Amino acid sequence: MSSTKQELSTMPTNEANTDEPATLGGLIRAERQRQELSMQQLGVLVGVDKSMVLRWERDEWVPRAKHLGALSRALEIPTLDLMTLAGVEYPHDAPSLPAMLRAEYDLPPEAVAEAERAVARIARKYGATKKSTNNESSSHERRSHD
Repeated sequence: MSSTKQELSTMPTNEANTDEPATLGGLIRAERQRQELSMQQLGVLVGVDKSMVLRWERDEWVPRAKHLGALSRALEIPTLDLMTLAGVEYPHDAPSLPAMLRAEYDLPPEAVAEAERAVARIARKYGATKKSTNNESSSHERRSHD
């Protein structure tokens, strides 16, 4: 077992929810099963063969960035969560919420403004503050494959 794979397999789970998977593969598998999707079905949604889904779930390979976005949409998981578990540093120049909404959903300006207001309302309701996007770089030795 490589040291990177061992490090991932011993990552702590969320203390509040010990059932939360600690690896990218575990998260993909748990969410696929939660949505009652077969590996074949998820592969079709993401654009890969079911054998690729199996490799991801076993933490043998890491999905490429283009597949992380497709996995995010198919499994309804925040892309940032997938990127973090994949060892991908969140880009400091990542698009803003309005840019992401326009790009991912082709929303008109009035819908983007409505979404921003909704997020601001939710943040106020829960007393949330903006987090810094300065994450430390993390390296990983596992291969990234389609």
